[in-house]
Amino acid sequence: MKQRICLAALAILALAAPGRGQEWSLLMNSPSPSSETYVGAAYAAGKYFITTLNSVGAVNHLIILEGTQTTVIEQPAGCHWRDLASDGQYLYAGDSGPTVYAFDLNGALIPTMNVPKPPGVSLVRALTYDPATDHFWTGNFSSSLVEFTRSGSVVGSWPATPLTTITGLAWDNAPGHAPCLWVYSQTGLSGTTFSQYNPATHAYTGACYAQPLLPGMTAQVAGGCEMAHNWAGPGFSGYVMAATAQGANGYQSLYLLAMYYQSPGLAQITMTRLSLPTWNPIEYLVNVTNLSDSTYTCQVWTMAQYPTGAWYGPCFGPAAFLLPGGGTLTRYRMQYVPARAPAGAYWYEGRIGGYPAAVWDTSGFAFTKLRGEAGVPGAGMDDGWACSGDPFPEQVTVDEIPPSSFLLHPFTPNPFNPRTVARYEMRDASHVILRVYDAAGREVRTLVNGWREAGAQEVTFDATGLPGGIYFARLTAEGFTQTQKLILLK
Repeated sequence: MKQRICLAALAILALAAPGRGQEWSLLMNSPSPSSETYVGAAYAAGKYFITTLNSVGAVNHLIILEGTQTTVIEQPAGCHWRDLASDGQYLYAGDSGPTVYAFDLNGALIPTMNVPKPPGVSLVRALTYDPATDHFWTGNFSSSLVEFTRSGSVVGSWPATPLTTITGLAWDNAPGHAPCLWVYSQTGLSGTTFSQYNPATHAYTGACYAQPLLPGMTAQVAGGCEMAHNWAGPGFSGYVMAATAQGANGYQSLYLLAMYYQSPGLAQITMTRLSLPTWNPIEYLVNVTNLSDSTYTCQVWTMAQYPTGAWYGPCFGPAAFLLPGGGTLTRYRMQYVPARAPAGAYWYEGRIGGYPAAVWDTSGFAFTKLRGEAGVPGAGMDDGWACSGDPFPEQVTVDEIPPSSFLLHPFTPNPFNPRTVARYEMRDASHVILRVYDAAGREVRTLVNGWREAGAQEVTFDATGLPGGIYFARLTAEGFTQTQKLILLK
């Protein structure tokens, strides 16, 4: 059940902007009386998220703050969600039950993205997500810190001592230092202490910050926390820490701390992986938007982070082009992974700015190369990171895949309504599959699925009954794959 109410008691109080170089400065604070205890906290896409705990037997809630509105959503029956984690697309929360729930930024449950609670963990109290490995971390008071996969398998478990009151975890992968964990606990006189933990050495670094008593609170202890990037407000932009504090006399607070200052970006990049039935090539959409009113020369490039943490790139670009004020541009791209690239979890990242050092914004996604999976042949693991697809404006060269015995010609016409013709050539007879998918990766038509003789072939794609938009045609034959973007006009 969802209701939308005017933001009143949950008013967020903006405080003096800290500016550059003043980490842990208080950006926002929202002390308010509440019958429900604030637990998890997160910020994403201009929204603040809070999970609450109610009295025994009562319904618990997810609260979403956006502008001057509050959306209150009932958690599933029997759920007592604690800390929140974000993978950039979905939020996650768990409790003592068998499931870590996933939901989108509107609070809608996404059961297909749920994660099993790892064995040996009694309560998912603290939770965070590492985008480089696509793993989660959890903790519970004095219980061990546990790293686990999306399948619920435990990667490792390490003592949480000397901390004994851990309630929140936040993953810190800001540029300029190695990734680390911030462990939020009810330690110390303030009851709200952040302690830095090195996930590589599995030890605390000694760095910590104790949040003083928040304005409007008479006492406080730690709830949950999560870091976010691309936050922007008066006088500050960059990485922030969202956290909750539980106070006396029924007072609760969602508050925001400045972490690392970054100059406001002139443009924004969004990378969206397409859920087509293949892993190599990896197909994705890259969208760039000029956030200003002026025309700028932008450069876009992509990088790949190996399972070891080392970066390779650029895999694509840098492609330089002019983007008018307020303009936006979307391109379809295919990234090939080398055969000799090691198995493991990768992070693929798009960047926009001035190559190589001026990075205005980044966006990416995780993918996994399994042991034994094929890739583009090459002499070493850095050979074969070919990237092809739609060119950017004024981009005159595009990396091409190696020559093949098969060729899919451009569909004609394209854009089209409602029919277009595909023509393809084969040097040898082969079993051919030609399917069409929508932008979400759902198959909408099978044009060819059978044995075809060598030579030129053609087939008509009739899109009658399909909505207008972007579609992708994929030809597969004898290990060869080629994809084209189609635009259906309605």
